[in-house]
Amino acid sequence: MGRFSATAYRACQAGASERRLAPPTPEPAASPPPAPAPQLTVLPAPGSAVVPPAAVGVPPAVPRSKPKLDFGGLAKKEATAVPTSDYPVLPDPDGTMAAQAAAFLEAHAAEEAATGAKEAARFELIAAARPFHFRVNSGHAEIPSSVAILSPKGEVRVTFKDAYKKLDEAKFETVKQVIGEQLAETYLMQTFEFTIKSEKIPADRMQEVIDGIRELATRLNIVDAVAVATCYKPTSEWHTARFRHLTPDQNMRLEGAVDREKGFCTASVGPARGKK
Repeated sequence: MGRFSATAYRACQAGASERRLAPPTPEPAASPPPAPAPQLTVLPAPGSAVVPPAAVGVPPAVPRSKPKLDFGGLAKKEATAVPTSDYPVLPDPDGTMAAQAAAFLEAHAAEEAATGAKEAARFELIAAARPFHFRVNSGHAEIPSSVAILSPKGEVRVTFKDAYKKLDEAKFETVKQVIGEQLAETYLMQTFEFTIKSEKIPADRMQEVIDGIRELATRLNIVDAVAVATCYKPTSEWHTARFRHLTPDQNMRLEGAVDREKGFCTASVGPARGKK
């Protein structure tokens, strides 16, 4: 047997102790999460509703239709637009547009004055020509359409057209008292028109209504008497929605596509009259 060495024994015990007390090897730190993709936020115009930011290139979502409210037999008052007193001002650094606006207002004022004078003269001329027209043509089979009025600046003609206003039941009775029942019933024919507003019909019933009208017209043999005119018109939300869903270039191309001169959206020029 070998000789016992106290020094070697103590060295072995110290190494084992160090191995037992050694701290565990630390795990590598986890990588930080990737940063989110950048998004473009468009600030709304002053006074407009705040729109949540959307990812670049994603068009705004079209709002879903809301259920229609049922007011029963109550009369519904049409909603009116809220007036505003602030409008964006067209930049005019050299005053050119200001001069044009002043010229427009001056011409408009002259036009309004001329229109008022023309309407007053028209009223006086008609009032004088009407009794003369019926008097001078009384008993004639051929009736000229106009009465001529001469002036130093030229001739004016007052024309009485073969076009008459529609009479309701009360007005018809009044006319009958004037011209007599026989003439009234001979020369004044009672007419009628049916009007159906498609916007009042549920979308899922429209074809059923059209088929019913066509069936009725066929059964009564009056197909030629039924006239149908179809068209497309924007909804009440379109005027503001077009600014959200179309680019400026698309809006301009749309205006020109509908009417190259007058555009799609009606525009007018007029002086401010104190109303917004």
